[in-house]
Amino acid sequence: LRQIAQPTREADDIMYSIAKERNKEGDFAIFITSDKDMSQAITPLTFRFDPFKNKMIDEKAFEEKWRFAVKKLPFYFSLVGDTSDNIPGVRGIGKKGATELAQQFESLQDVYDNLKKVEKKRLKTALEKGKEDAFLSEKLFLLQYEPSHLTKEDSTFDIKNWAKARPLFEKLDFKTLVREIDEQSGTLIEPEDPMKKMTKYNLKKIVAIEELQDVAQKLKQVGFFGLDTETDGLNPLQANLVGMSFSCEDDTAYYLPLAHKTDEQHLSLEQALPIIKPLLEDASIKKYLHNVKFDLLVL
Repeated sequence: LRQIAQPTREADDIMYSIAKERNKEGDFAIFITSDKDMSQAITPLTFRFDPFKNKMIDEKAFEEKWRFAVKKLPFYFSLVGDTSDNIPGVRGIGKKGATELAQQFESLQDVYDNLKKVEKKRLKTALEKGKEDAFLSEKLFLLQYEPSHLTKEDSTFDIKNWAKARPLFEKLDFKTLVREIDEQSGTLIEPEDPMKKMTKYNLKKIVAIEELQDVAQKLKQVGFFGLDTETDGLNPLQANLVGMSFSCEDDTAYYLPLAHKTDEQHLSLEQALPIIKPLLEDASIKKYLHNVKFDLLVL
């Protein structure tokens, strides 16, 4: 299968864009995902298949479950939010209240244009206080279309290309799939360059300002580094920064404690910030993160 990626764009948006283009040519599209966010892309020609529930979801199935139209899903999530995607929603509005509003009004803009028609005082007050978060949440939830520049032929899968996946399977250590390819071809080949297993690594704790300066200088010279934040909670909008990890080598990582509740000596955020901030803001230095939305909101 062809790998598709576009710089600065999320996979959801790319999938949505391709499906939209296929629909325009009269083709069906199926998203194989359990991610409910992708349900907003459902059309008469686009479906979502949930592999965990073994269920195909079309417009009818969606409306039977959610009790409002597909087009109102961004409206609904602008109110309830989604902590897994760092979407705040409107404080004080839960699933029941959001469903009622989605059934009564056409869109988020419609509910704010007709706020006086919201009968429940609790919902009305929450909407008045959370207007900014509501529109931000809707923007974060909505899928964004950009031309994919892919033709139907570009993404067509040919079963004869199955064997071409072997080098990737070797790299990822997918032994069963490698063996399956070899059995189909009638040969059994030992990998030329088996993936190396890391057996030793060094973790260095940064507790002095001079140590932090040395690490920052090293990261700057290398020109890239991996970054991870440690927090005291899973909600990035409420969590406090406890520490940060950096690495620019295969076997060495650096940990900077900032707010540990122990007697161990460590730098405060105020002490570390003048050194960390320029490093993070320098666009010429590449940063690699996992779950980047969470880290960005924390920082």
